[in-house]
Amino acid sequence: VYGSRIWKTEKDGVTLAESVRENALARITRVKTMNLMAARYNVTLDRSELSKTGKAAAEYYDSLSPHERSVLGVTSENVRGMYNEYALADKVYSYIIKDINPEVSDDEARTITVSQILIRTYSTAARGKRTEFNTAEKQAAKKKCEDILAKIRSGADFDEMARKYNEDAENTLSFGKGQVEQKFEDAAFNLGTDEISGVVETADGYRIIKCITAFDKQQTEANKKNIVSKKRQEVFSSEYDSFAKPLTRSLNEKLWDRTELVNDSKVTVSDFFDIYRKYFPQDS
Repeated sequence: VYGSRIWKTEKDGVTLAESVRENALARITRVKTMNLMAARYNVTLDRSELSKTGKAAAEYYDSLSPHERSVLGVTSENVRGMYNEYALADKVYSYIIKDINPEVSDDEARTITVSQILIRTYSTAARGKRTEFNTAEKQAAKKKCEDILAKIRSGADFDEMARKYNEDAENTLSFGKGQVEQKFEDAAFNLGTDEISGVVETADGYRIIKCITAFDKQQTEANKKNIVSKKRQEVFSSEYDSFAKPLTRSLNEKLWDRTELVNDSKVTVSDFFDIYRKYFPQDS
């Protein structure tokens, strides 16, 4: 839709190009900080790892055309230097989270699937501004939800009622503990398969919940990985923040101010990190 003008498109007063620049700077800062952390933990790259970064750098550099090398301003030496820094940062991360127990119980990771009917207690303006209902409007919403529940209790099909009355974007949801509002979670996890809740008051409105399955094995196994990943990230973030807080950042402002995002159709290379992950696969 926008073509090359996409980079000048603004959101909240910031262009996409400016956003990319700031994200790049944040990433550079993080990698540099993690390389400083490596000295604290006596973490270094061994010969095998240095050999891999060398091979990765050669593969990436050789894939560049002369024009791409010129525009990107890269040499084989600084490509290898970047790969060394990323590899060392990854090794520091692995060192910090090494004691995290990767075993997660079925109960901790249990994922359920439910159908729902939501009657909202707020309205949304054209620009997405949310306005809460007043007391009378909320009472009316609750009464509507209670009437729907009465129909279901009298034999009306839940799915049909959901298609007709649900004001949420989704009729069916799968989630684990800690992934939805507490009141919603408590009500849903207390249901057995095919059981239907009463009217549950949540932040978005009044809900009726039907449990489709009280234990979704496939989703539970996937959630175990998410839980381990979250635990690792929490441990690492705590250690990183503690280390980074007293540091003083020294940035070459003049150089950074001259750095710009170049839209050059002759620069097509995009596999810097693909090649890196070929030699240093992401820890699952």
